[in-house]
Amino acid sequence: MRFVHTADNHLDSPIASIPPQKAQIRRDMRLASFSKIIDYTIKSADALLISGDLFDSPNPPRSVVEFVKKEFSRLSDIPVFIALGNHDYLKESFDFPGNVHIFPESFETVAVKDCLITGASFASPSGCFSGLIPAPSGNSFSILLLHGDIFTKSDYNSMDKDYLSSLGYDYIALGHIHEFFEYKNIRYPGCHDGSGFDETGIKGFIYGDTSSRTYNFIPSSSLVYSKESFDVSPYYSSAEIADALMAAFPDGIYKFTLTGTPREGFTPNASAIEGFISQKFFSSSVTDNTNFDTSITTSMLYKLFSDYVTAHSEGEISSLALRYGTNAMKGDISI
Repeated sequence: MRFVHTADNHLDSPIASIPPQKAQIRRDMRLASFSKIIDYTIKSADALLISGDLFDSPNPPRSVVEFVKKEFSRLSDIPVFIALGNHDYLKESFDFPGNVHIFPESFETVAVKDCLITGASFASPSGCFSGLIPAPSGNSFSILLLHGDIFTKSDYNSMDKDYLSSLGYDYIALGHIHEFFEYKNIRYPGCHDGSGFDETGIKGFIYGDTSSRTYNFIPSSSLVYSKESFDVSPYYSSAEIADALMAAFPDGIYKFTLTGTPREGFTPNASAIEGFISQKFFSSSVTDNTNFDTSITTSMLYKLFSDYVTAHSEGEISSLALRYGTNAMKGDISI
């Protein structure tokens, strides 16, 4: 059997760290990424496995539920198996089409093609299946479908990874961790498309083949969230820095931090750089964390000045005051 394994889609999740006017666009992009997973399943797989948190809440907006129902209907007779997680736990019926099977709170095993799939769902925002997980039975290829945490002692079905791995399942399809991870027969696909800077990097799903026992990570991110440091030392102007950023990075959602020591007499303008690069990136912010001239910053005058500024201001105002004051000490009084 060939299968697609996805998890932690959080399709109704709020979009963090980007301007509100782009948040709705980003939500639509994440729905489109999920549609592409359905397309991939139709073309290449015999089943779709979802390891919980398809939705961000047990009562998602009706529009998102209807979207998912339509996508599942496109699969026709390709079965969908869902083990609900701590976000979309068993609370109400979503009235999904007949090809969708949601596992109950207690463990259940379902046969599909040459495989046996065992799973269970969260019935509340927390849960614990450790010690109660049945071992696989028979000689068929066995899959365990669960939402849970093998990294910390949490309230979200905390499990010991070595115990879990030793149960005898051929493939353990987990959700809850938003990064791709594999350990022996355990795999987390991670989320399918980022929704904030806590989900940086390329996201995707797993495509598995039980005959060849191969399991490949398939990227599905529409855009990537990324935090990047950028050394401004070689550049003479904010426009040059902006050009360099646009040349160095593909479209995406970025938090850029400027580092290094600016050339004498030059102060990077973070706001201006943000304006320049907005033509290239879906969303981006720029923070100036460059170094001051150490010949100034080690002086007693600078210490007195710095102490006063930090005691009477904070944030961007404090940063600008320190930079302009330092430039003035070097004889540059331009703003």
